[in-house]
Amino acid sequence: MLKKTNVEKEIQIGDLNNRNFVRFGISIFFKVIIVTFFIASITQTYVSGGYSRWFDPLMYFTTLSNIFIAVVDLIFIVLLIIQEITFKQIIKKGLLTTKLVATVSITITGIVYCFVLSWSMDKPFDTFSTCGFHIIIPLIAIIDLFTFDANMRFSKSAILWILLPLITYLIFEIICFYTNVRFYDSHTKELINAPYFFLDYSSPSGWFGFVSGSECTQKGYTSLNAIGSFWWILIITAFVAGVGFGYIYLLNLICQKANNITFKNKKPLAKTAEPTNFLLSTLSTTKKHKALSTKQPIKKTKTQKVEKQEESKIEDRIEPVASADISDESYNIYTSLLSKTKKIKNDEDK
Repeated sequence: MLKKTNVEKEIQIGDLNNRNFVRFGISIFFKVIIVTFFIASITQTYVSGGYSRWFDPLMYFTTLSNIFIAVVDLIFIVLLIIQEITFKQIIKKGLLTTKLVATVSITITGIVYCFVLSWSMDKPFDTFSTCGFHIIIPLIAIIDLFTFDANMRFSKSAILWILLPLITYLIFEIICFYTNVRFYDSHTKELINAPYFFLDYSSPSGWFGFVSGSECTQKGYTSLNAIGSFWWILIITAFVAGVGFGYIYLLNLICQKANNITFKNKKPLAKTAEPTNFLLSTLSTTKKHKALSTKQPIKKTKTQKVEKQEESKIEDRIEPVASADISDESYNIYTSLLSKTKKIKNDEDK
């Protein structure tokens, strides 16, 4: 039997007491498609890209994010199969977080290329590898995450891990730029200063500037270089954070609904003996108090100060019960008995 994790944090992947082999098979199928398309796309990239250096494709965030998601899904395939065979929970929180980070990264790759970079190209989707890297793999990865791997609730701090690939790549690109390491453009077959126009610090707008779009086009840059690279980095970082928070919210929502369904289908737990034990304890305390009141009645001749002291002693015998960690039902029983006890005391005083 698997050791249950905190339901506020995690739902077990593939509950071994209620396994769904169809779901398991489709999940494996989606991940195999991602790995297969990656292998085919990277092969075509090297064969027809005309790269003079073997590491040229690896200098682009597109390639790195595709490698990231393919490796993560390959690990998932192996672990899911082992988990299904051994009945042991293998996929943990860390790997699920890595899957989230990889999916956000590949999502950014697809969105930025399709809605930003492709507008400045004559034939943006002319090759199989381009479609595979920027459309097919991102879409399948998103579906796979929300359909089969939404098994954990994430805190907002997970956004730091989501931003880590972007920040790491920006540092890498800046180092390359200022050390005169050039990037190979497979479309123009030329070496360029930066892999993406918004990271080209040699443009007319530079790091922080603002120029007209016509000035940029006259100097051979795209009109989108009208604002400096720093502002583009801020925009992209904010966008990545927005996508990350959106994914976290949706995953938590899916996880919460799955938890609700799980608890509804479970048999109700047997009632604990806590209310009964508490009731007996309270009744016992009440009987002792009654006996005490009978054997040692408070004389009316005593002063008001003595009566208050006796009353305080009696309440001290009962009050500690109220501080115990008890249920609402038990507490209601207790207060009712306490009220009756005080009534008995008042009657005896009269």
